[in-house]
Amino acid sequence: NKILIVKKIILIRHAKSSWADQDMSDFDRPLNSRGLKDAPMMAKRFTSINANVDGIISSPALRAITTAKCFATQLEIPINSIKEERKIYEASPDTLMELLQELDNTLEKVILFGHNPGLSYLTGLLTGELYDKVTCSISEIELHIEEWSSCSVGIGSLISYDYPKNL
Repeated sequence: NKILIVKKIILIRHAKSSWADQDMSDFDRPLNSRGLKDAPMMAKRFTSINANVDGIISSPALRAITTAKCFATQLEIPINSIKEERKIYEASPDTLMELLQELDNTLEKVILFGHNPGLSYLTGLLTGELYDKVTCSISEIELHIEEWSSCSVGIGSLISYDYPKNL
């Protein structure tokens, strides 16, 4: 019995953030000039091979939501349809896994914008392959499940990994 692959999760780490203001809270850090250049470029590259996405979920931290908005704009998805999820900020891999398990089954291809180390660990948990996700990197993972609630360790295959300096 061949399992049909019916779900995809795309894990995107926020673009490069600015450390210019040392007094600023981590949550409020904006993208720096490289991040502001990388996010639209990576969004364009992603969209050239992925035209349709069913949902976007993002950490509400400024650097993550700014990155998510670049991708939404490029994908022609309304910015107000981005679901902001506070749990993603500083999330453990277990919390991120629970978040996936709670997704609506009508969604087949979802992008999650977040932070390290959580996203790198989640990629490893799902695929068994360890990647240190650099800023604005995109991990596309096929999940061998029919329902999000079945999401668990080792259930996925990494089908692509792209990042800004991957020319």
